[in-house]
Amino acid sequence: LNIQETKRNDEHFRTGYEGFEGSYYDLNSNLLFSKQLFEEYFGKQEQLSFKEYIKQDLLQEAVILLKNASEAVIKEKHLNRKLVLNKILTDLLPQYLAEAAKYVKSNR
Repeated sequence: LNIQETKRNDEHFRTGYEGFEGSYYDLNSNLLFSKQLFEEYFGKQEQLSFKEYIKQDLLQEAVILLKNASEAVIKEKHLNRKLVLNKILTDLLPQYLAEAAKYVKSNR
């Protein structure tokens, strides 16, 4: 077989995702616990309350909202506590705080 033929035959077995450089841990954790899943428990009303608490500098109340949603999703979806808390701290909390900052700025 020449190189062109080999390449053409080889492509038949490829999906286009070979050489994945991402983290399989990140991929797996996103499949287990996504923002969309969390927002089944931390919905629009909770997010609005979170922003209001941040605006009023009621940080303990804001944290309690996140805690309640976290506990609910861990319990009801049987997820690993460490995975959920780590994902909230590293991925979701910065997003919610950024949204709260915009909300506070626009409502002054």
